[in-house]
Amino acid sequence: MELSLNLLKKIGCLFAKNFPGKLKIYVFGRTARKINRTERATSKKTDIDFLFEVEFEEFSMHAKRCEERTVNFINGWPYDPMDCFWEYHSPKEVRFSAIAEVLKIDEHLLREIVEKLGDSIIDTMMLPFDWKKRSDILEAMNYRDPDFSKNIVNDALLIFEK
Repeated sequence: MELSLNLLKKIGCLFAKNFPGKLKIYVFGRTARKINRTERATSKKTDIDFLFEVEFEEFSMHAKRCEERTVNFINGWPYDPMDCFWEYHSPKEVRFSAIAEVLKIDEHLLREIVEKLGDSIIDTMMLPFDWKKRSDILEAMNYRDPDFSKNIVNDALLIFEK
């Protein structure tokens, strides 16, 4: 399946359909780099990386949902309630499930999104609007890869905003 910018924008609208708040949706990674080079992005056996920017309250709800699922984002191990922080790397299903709750994506809407994406694998991340200025968030994001946040900023392609 090939993903055009137009199709990604339609998918962005679907993600946001039930969400009443302020929201920006980006694609990043390989998909964004291919589209930025005006090539068609092939999604076969490739993740499509989505970044959802929301107000801090919604981001906190997302973080809480991930923590409730008892997964440490760094190593995927069960979350230790004694930890003083949580991290941004976790199983895709945990992150997507938490994002779906925050964005109010019901089963019907999820089927629409999956249908549009075909065989693509969805990988998602949710961050607050001011994440680029927050050293605590940047430190956690860059724990495994010191250039992770910089790469997202360089790649990010806005597909939806409200």
